[in-house]
Amino acid sequence: MALAVKQDYQKAQIIEKAILRIRDNKEDIAQVFKELDLDYKSNTYYTLKKKYEKDGFDGLLSKRDKSGRKAEKGKSEVLDFIKVKKQKCDDIKANELQAGLKSLMNIDISVSQINRLINKLEIKNIKGRPAQKKEIRLDQAGLFIFLAAVLETNYIDELLKTQQKILENEAKTNNEKLSKSGSLIRGGITEEKGIFSKDVKGRFIDYPKESKEDYEINGGMSNKFKSVSERVKNRDLGRLSLFQVRESTLYRKNLTLLCLPIVTKHSRFSELNETIGNELKYFCGYNYKSSTIDKYARELKYLQSSNIFMNQMANFWYHFWKRTNNESTSQVCYYFDGNTNPLWSKYSVKQSKVSKVGRVMGCLENVYLHSHQGHPLMLQTFSGGVYLPDAIKKLHIEMDKIMPEIVNRVSIFDAGANSVDFYETFKDREYFICVLDSNQYKQDLSDIEISGRENIDGNIYIEARKKLKNSKTGLLYDTRIAVYKRWNRDRYVAFVTNIDKNKMGAAEIIESYYKRWPNQENQFRDMNNGGDISTNYGFGKQRVINLVVKKNMKYLDEQIKKKNEKLNDLHGKVSTCEKKKVTVHNSFLSMKVQGLRIF
Repeated sequence: MALAVKQDYQKAQIIEKAILRIRDNKEDIAQVFKELDLDYKSNTYYTLKKKYEKDGFDGLLSKRDKSGRKAEKGKSEVLDFIKVKKQKCDDIKANELQAGLKSLMNIDISVSQINRLINKLEIKNIKGRPAQKKEIRLDQAGLFIFLAAVLETNYIDELLKTQQKILENEAKTNNEKLSKSGSLIRGGITEEKGIFSKDVKGRFIDYPKESKEDYEINGGMSNKFKSVSERVKNRDLGRLSLFQVRESTLYRKNLTLLCLPIVTKHSRFSELNETIGNELKYFCGYNYKSSTIDKYARELKYLQSSNIFMNQMANFWYHFWKRTNNESTSQVCYYFDGNTNPLWSKYSVKQSKVSKVGRVMGCLENVYLHSHQGHPLMLQTFSGGVYLPDAIKKLHIEMDKIMPEIVNRVSIFDAGANSVDFYETFKDREYFICVLDSNQYKQDLSDIEISGRENIDGNIYIEARKKLKNSKTGLLYDTRIAVYKRWNRDRYVAFVTNIDKNKMGAAEIIESYYKRWPNQENQFRDMNNGGDISTNYGFGKQRVINLVVKKNMKYLDEQIKKKNEKLNDLHGKVSTCEKKKVTVHNSFLSMKVQGLRIF
C-alpha cells in the first residue's frame, strides 16, 4: 500500500499549492481547481483551507493507515475503554461510548468507528433504537369481569340452547300452518296469498288493508294497536331473521341484551347510538346499533317466549347455586315481594296504588322470588296492582316444576300477602312466615295464648298461639304466633307461621324473616342502581274494561233515559197548552169583530 500513501502525499501537495494561489494571489477558485485537475466544488476550498490553517500540511493528508483504512484515534486506549464499558453494561449504546471518549479522554471518534471496534472485539452489540416494553392497554376492563362470570357459568350457552329449541318448535308449527288448505306452493315453500310477502311468481304483494267495517268493529282501534297474540295470528314467523342468522350471531346478540344495563344508563336501546354505547364492542365483539338490537328484541317478542326464558333462567340459577354452594334440599327459605312501577299512558290501563309517586294510577307490578342467600331466581310481571297471594300461588306452581326435590319449602313474605284465606292453602311440607298487621293483635298481648318466653341479649322472643278470623268465611284459623320485642323498642311485633316449634324456634322464625332485608330488599336497591329495574318496556295492548266506569256509565244512561221520558211528557203538556192558547186567542178575535162585549 506504499503506492497509495505516495499518491495521497502528492495529492496533498497539489491541494496545498491550490490553497496558496487562491489565498495569496486572489485567483479564481474554480479556475485554479480546473487547472490543477482537482475534482472539488468551490465551497470545498473553505473546508480544506480551515484544515490547512489548523494542522498545516498534515491536515491535508488522508487519515488512513497502511491497510487502507482510517486510523482509529488512540486505538489501544479506545479498545480498552470500549471493552471495560461493555463488560459493565452490555446494553450501552455507541453514542454513549462516543460521549464518554470525548469527555474522559478527549478523543473525537465517530459512531460508525466505534461499532467497527465493537465487532472487532466480538462483543454483543445492540444497534438501532432500544426495544421498548409494550404496555398492554385494555379499554373497559371492568366489562371483562362480567363477561368472565357469564362464560364461566355457561349461562349464555344454556340460553342459546333454549332459544334454539323455541326456534325449532316454531318452525314445526309454521310448517303445519303452511300445509293447510287454501295455500299456495312455490318451490317447496307454502305461501298464503294476502298474508305473506310474495305471490306465486315471487312478486311482492301488499298485506290486506283493514276495512272500514273492521275498524268500526274494533271500536275505532286499528289492528296495529292490538296485542302481540292477536297480531301474530296467520303470520309466517318462519320468515323472521332469527331463523336465518348463524348461531354465532345469536350468541353475540344475546350477550348484547345481557350487558345492556352495564353499557347504558337506563337499559334503553336508543342509548346504544350514544358514546357510552361504543363500549359494546369490548363485550360482544361487535358495536351493534340500536335499530339492530331493537329489531332482534321485537322478533323475540313475536315468538312469545318470555315465560320460557323466565323458567329457564330460574331453573339454571337454582341448580347453579345448589351445585356451587352444596345446598341442602331438606328445608329452604324463599322470599317473595312485589315492586310496583308507574305506567304513564294515554290508554285505559289497570290502575293501583303506586307508593313511589303517592297516587293511584296505571302501573305494572313485578313479583320477585329470591333464595335464602339473596340470589334472584324468578320474576313475573302483572298489569296493574296484583293481589300478592295470587301471584305467590302462581310462582309456587312454577317452583314445583323447577325444584320438585325440595322437601320443606318456607315461603317468607311481608304484610302485603297477609291473608288468612291464603294461609289455609298451604299443605304439608309447605310453610310460611309473615308479619301480622298491628290491628290483628293488642300491644299488651292479652288476646294471644303465650306458651313460652325467652330473653336473648335483651331481645324478647315469645312463643304463642292465636285464632285469626277468615274475613271471607268468618271461620277462625288457629295458628302459631312468634312475638318479638327489640331491646331498644317499646312495641311488640307479631309473626304468623305454620312451622312446628320443634323444627324452628321463635328466635329462628324472626331471624329468618328479618333476613328479607339483606337477601331481598337490598337486592331491589342494587338492581335498581345497576340494572334499572324500575324502567318499563311496554305493556299488553289488549283493551281493559274499567268495571267502575262501566257501572257509572250504565247508571248515567238510565238517568238520562228517565229524564228524557220526563222531558217528552212535559213537551206533550206544553204542546197541549199551546193549542188551548191558540183556540182561546182565536175565539177572542172573533168576538171582537162581532162587536160583542168582553167580560
